Amino acid sequence: MLAPELKHCGACLNWQTLDINNLEVHSFSDFAVSEINKLTEPYRKLCGKLSLKSSLRAEQLLPEKSMLGFKKTIDYGGFKADLSDDTAVINVVFQIWIYTKPKDGLIEVTVNHNLQKHTFFLDESSISRVNKYGDAPNCIEKEQEELQKYCYCYK
Repeated sequence: MLAPELKHCGACLNWQTLDINNLEVHSFSDFAVSEINKLTEPYRKLCGKLSLKSSLRAEQLLPEKSMLGFKKTIDYGGFKADLSDDTAVINVVFQIWIYTKPKDGLIEVTVNHNLQKHTFFLDESSISRVNKYGDAPNCIEKEQEELQKYCYCYK
């Protein structure tokens, strides 16, 4: 896992664009829709189940190769590094933009993939509805305001 201080090191990490037709991207997209549906499950009488229409964009955040070689600093000031290590990447961060149906909801979501455990994790706070909802979430806005971004109300 990347140290918290490295997650904010812009020069240490790079976004790599992925082919949206890649099976891995499709898996992450399906996972994201499944997780969103779990959030609305307790309100299924109000919110319809979403399905994946398509993936629009996908990127993965990877550490610079030079960062994977960092072992320790070798001087008192911390300016010279021992780059003899071969650190394995354990977690990969993916950012995907997906269209859901019905109503073509455009959603941006961050999915974390643990390569060792072969598990995915999605934090609800990483889900953003990018296009406007219109009146799609009217049925839930007073009861569960935070679900508006991905609730499609039955009409």
